Amino acid sequence: RSKTVMASRLLNNAPFRILQWNCRGLATRRAELLTRLSDPQYTCDVLLLQESRAKNITLSGFEGHHNPTIEYAARSRQTPLTSAQASIYVRRGVSHIKIDTMNWCTTTQEVVAVRVALDGTPKRLLVVSTYVRPLHAAYDFSWIKALRDRYPSDYVIFGGDFNARFESWTSAPHTPRAQDLCTVLELTDLTIVNNLDCATRYGTSARQSDSVIDLTLAPASTARLLAWTVLPDAWGSDHFPIVLELYAGKRKRIKRLTKTIKWDQFRAFIEEHIEDINPANISAFLTTATKSATDFRQVDMNTPTPDTHLLSLWDRRTAALTKYRRHKRRCYLKRVTLLTKEASTYAQTLSLTRWIAHCESFDRTTKLGEVWRTFNAMYGKRKSCSPVPLLTLLSTDTEEDILDQLGSAFFPQPDDLPSPDVYRPVYADIVDTENPGNQPFTEWELDAAIAQCKLKSAPGPDGVTAPMLRNAPRAAREGILHWFNSIWHTGHLPEDWKMSWVTPIPKPGKPPTDPKNLRPISLTSIMGKLMERMVLARIQWQAENLRIFHPTQTGFRKNLSTHDSLSMIYHDVADWHPNSQQLRVVVTVDIKKAFDTVPHEAVVSSMYEQGLDGKQLDFVRSFLAGRRYLVKSGYGPDARSSTTKENNIGVPQGAVLSPTLFNIVMAPLLWALHRIPNLRATAYADDITIWTCQGSVLTQKTALQAGLDAIHSHLRRVGMFPSPEKTKYMLYGRGHSTLDLGLTFDGSQISKEPFIKILGVNFGYSSQIAAEWVKSISRQWRHGLHLIRRISHRLGGAGERIAKILVTSVLVSKVAYAARFYSLKRVHFDKIATLYNEARRTILGLPRHTRTSELRKCLHLVDLRETLEQQLDIHMARLEHTLQGRAVARFIGVAVTNINDLPPTKPPWDLIDLTQHARPVPRNMDAKRHAKRREHYARQHLAEVTALSQDPAQVIAYTDAALHTSGWSATAAVFPSHDPAESDPIVVANTNMTLSSPEQAEARAVLLALQTYEVRNPVPGTLTVFTDSQNTIRALKTHLLTSSPTIAAIYDTALRLYRHRSVRVSIRWVPGHAGIDGNEKAHKAALEELHRDFPSSQRTLPVPPTSPNDDQFPEDEAYVYDPVDAVRLVRRDWKRRLDASWTPEQFPIPENTFRRHQMVLLRRIRTGGAVTPHHVYRFELTRQRKLDPYYVPPDPRCQRCKDPDALPKLHHLIWECAALVAQRQAAWATLLPEDLPTTMQEWAHPAGDSERRTRVLTSLLDFVWRSGLGPSL
Repeated sequence: RSKTVMASRLLNNAPFRILQWNCRGLATRRAELLTRLSDPQYTCDVLLLQESRAKNITLSGFEGHHNPTIEYAARSRQTPLTSAQASIYVRRGVSHIKIDTMNWCTTTQEVVAVRVALDGTPKRLLVVSTYVRPLHAAYDFSWIKALRDRYPSDYVIFGGDFNARFESWTSAPHTPRAQDLCTVLELTDLTIVNNLDCATRYGTSARQSDSVIDLTLAPASTARLLAWTVLPDAWGSDHFPIVLELYAGKRKRIKRLTKTIKWDQFRAFIEEHIEDINPANISAFLTTATKSATDFRQVDMNTPTPDTHLLSLWDRRTAALTKYRRHKRRCYLKRVTLLTKEASTYAQTLSLTRWIAHCESFDRTTKLGEVWRTFNAMYGKRKSCSPVPLLTLLSTDTEEDILDQLGSAFFPQPDDLPSPDVYRPVYADIVDTENPGNQPFTEWELDAAIAQCKLKSAPGPDGVTAPMLRNAPRAAREGILHWFNSIWHTGHLPEDWKMSWVTPIPKPGKPPTDPKNLRPISLTSIMGKLMERMVLARIQWQAENLRIFHPTQTGFRKNLSTHDSLSMIYHDVADWHPNSQQLRVVVTVDIKKAFDTVPHEAVVSSMYEQGLDGKQLDFVRSFLAGRRYLVKSGYGPDARSSTTKENNIGVPQGAVLSPTLFNIVMAPLLWALHRIPNLRATAYADDITIWTCQGSVLTQKTALQAGLDAIHSHLRRVGMFPSPEKTKYMLYGRGHSTLDLGLTFDGSQISKEPFIKILGVNFGYSSQIAAEWVKSISRQWRHGLHLIRRISHRLGGAGERIAKILVTSVLVSKVAYAARFYSLKRVHFDKIATLYNEARRTILGLPRHTRTSELRKCLHLVDLRETLEQQLDIHMARLEHTLQGRAVARFIGVAVTNINDLPPTKPPWDLIDLTQHARPVPRNMDAKRHAKRREHYARQHLAEVTALSQDPAQVIAYTDAALHTSGWSATAAVFPSHDPAESDPIVVANTNMTLSSPEQAEARAVLLALQTYEVRNPVPGTLTVFTDSQNTIRALKTHLLTSSPTIAAIYDTALRLYRHRSVRVSIRWVPGHAGIDGNEKAHKAALEELHRDFPSSQRTLPVPPTSPNDDQFPEDEAYVYDPVDAVRLVRRDWKRRLDASWTPEQFPIPENTFRRHQMVLLRRIRTGGAVTPHHVYRFELTRQRKLDPYYVPPDPRCQRCKDPDALPKLHHLIWECAALVAQRQAAWATLLPEDLPTTMQEWAHPAGDSERRTRVLTSLLDFVWRSGLGPSL
């Protein structure tokens, strides 16, 4: 396997390119301009445009800057309008800031200035675009001297249309404006860069001569580095584009470096040099192995294929313009105008065609990365460039000095350094046999931590990546495990694990030019993070068993989420009758730089005081000691960095352990808060909320003040700082709006607010709070649908699957997250239902007049009410069947109906690795969509089994399960024989009469294989079990705080086999029903066992219990409570209910058969939503009658067949119109006789299998194409 990684590399020195052009209206030139800019010949970094009228016009890939002040008269309006006449567009990725020049912008001139950071040089570039109205309009050129004086050391380029006419450059200027401009140029030492023999504007009549009114000004130091060129084609304007090339700095041409890592070679290199591995240098060894298996190739950046027709139009226009300038004949100018219009129209069509082709490519791949990159770019969530160059443009400090200042702002250090005793290990080199948590790490813990690593995480200073660890062979993993255990034993972490590379990024929605709007992103060693995950699993298990965390501390804990905290607040405060006079008060508490200001002494002492000592505490001591950081900006050889500094406070940013360590420090606070009478509290990380909901005003005020004092006391005790200015409170209850409680925090009075946002949800005592949320969601929803329509356009693009994914992920998820915590009324649900119907129309490409009933048949999009019911049931299941959930349920007073005790959870050090030779479980293995991929895995499995069969100590087993509709299951295990003489394998089957999910049944099948082999007196060797359940494999690789008894039994049985029989168990995944003999036999055996107990003649079966407490299990079947499967069953039951609630079409359109525009056309015909001429007539009649009550409509009858009784409705056009008989017969000629439709219903809704439906629907599309009805529908 190989993974292809794209990176940018700088090759071949290239100039900084600027385009100066008076475009005479950007809206009409936009399509052609973007097409030009996509060509490397015209790629520019900055555009200086005049007469752009581009106040609201965007250019893809550029950031626009305007100062619209020039007024112009608009048609049918008495008041003048303003629209940008001078604009600057800067390519994204080029660091720049806009200079304030509004003092010189008037109703007759505009000045726009931008300061740009150049690569490879500390000097900056100042570019200005200006436009001055012609004739006798007032002008002011003082800005030229002012900007030159403000930035004397910058490269300077002033470009624009001054309308200062120099008809003869050899004589004195003919206009006072030109004379004044020359005077200013002399005062500022600026020169005119233009080639005076090249006109920049051609005359539009025989009486007008070509002139030079588009000027480029620069000082001599800049002019000698500048190449000035006028293009021969005016691109549709009467001004010629000017290309400026600045050869300054070390800017290089961008090419793409293709990096392909061949992981098979990577593993082979490690196995070949395994004896050379030094545990202390294993990180460098992995990077060396990766380089040896990497192929590099330099290719040009992707550019669209040139369109020959568009190039021909441009060439013909250039030729016509050349002839006009030579002969000044009007016919040539008319030809230029016609060719410009044709080229503009064709460029727009070409742009749409390329966009549709790009979006259509989303359906040809299973990966959604490109989809999300495209959508996020449209949504405004683009990858921003480094803000540090922007700060250097605003400051005289060097980039290194600014990075030092940012580091000090990000990580403020304490006045006094922590005591060395804080970091001194206590259990170093001590072998502790009494405390299991101090034992060495196991192979299972290492493999589980590697499986949790995020593949796309950027590498830290050591250069190790997560894919390297995922693809490391067993020998390399054993070396890593040995190294980690030596670190665990000594308690000393490598120093390079303590280094953080910090990159500043802007906070969302805030300008990056202010250092206060930046936040750090830290990159640390991936190898260090790997060991952190192993230590974290042990700390979390012990913390939960020691009951360190209060139930209301929900952040960064398994089985808990923000919904738990929100549910507590909503249940106690908001979920009351609106006219209730009971006072309720909510206070949100803020902490200054909470994670960055936790003293290391507080972390160590909190762990020790709460029983988390031993080697894990020694690891944390060394983890916190000697932390260093380096603030970086840029990449590669042009990267800049600050000086390396120590960080002696706070939990390390970006570290795996940090959130849990912060929770441990804050844990005593939650217990202290709940000891205060009448006070309730919850905390999600550093978001602390306290509230009261009963008692008098004085009682609640006393409780809240005591809570604030307790928070302040705890923060002071651990060394953190409160933020009273950001701490707020709000009141609930009728008649209390004017009440002022006078609450104080850290000696300051906190402010009272009408509403407060808590964990993304607005809380407030207002009857309009829900209505305002619905309005906000509606705006976001319609904006999102607009973007999705562009990706899944009715004329083409991504299909219904991609559109539905975007709708559910971007829009439905936002509504579903917060809707539970608003008191929604029927009117609110109706408005949200309208939004859902709009989403259905967008996904299907149907117009607004399509019936809602038809929409629901075509698409299953779960309504909000059902989603909220599903959320509530799953939340209740999590409260019932998890340890953390039951604690929360007891706190909020929810009765837990399940009386079964939760099974004990195994600590991570007690688990053994049962998948040690199994490859990572692949994704995208759907039986229909990925059949070829499954066949490939099946062929690989055959080769694997053939190799295993050569070992006489190797035993192979296949498992599978079959599930009855009632919920009972049958499991089977097949042991193929090694001896060719024994053709019949050993088959074992069993029936489970308890309610179970398919995932649990598959796990039981694996357990059956292990238990069967255990009782057969096995000889020492290896038992390899193949299962087609990905869930079972993942469960064996993951440590859960809620244990499944079936998975625990698999571990126990495998451990007994290893200890007592010297049999090592390996469980691996194979694709099911892919022609693998053993898997097919196991499946057949499970079905036979299921049918033996449930014959096909038996129709009446016991009703499956809705919960494990229902006493409906057979008496002879021992029930084993499985909390993991109980939650899974709730989810499965809801999926079944939601599927049953949808009534789809009887004969739907075959999937993955038609393109987007074809699907939209078929949907419109089948649902009656086609926009026929009859619909257009009615819409236009309604619109015109509003304007003119006496409006006389045109003939409403069919204009094709001229039938006096026929209206051009859908049925008439498709089935009856006499003018389309030939086209109809030609389309039917492609069908078999038995496929010919007899009615329009049969043509639009064909019955039969998928192939027949495809043939009939294809003939319908053929008819629409032949008849030219497509645009009419």
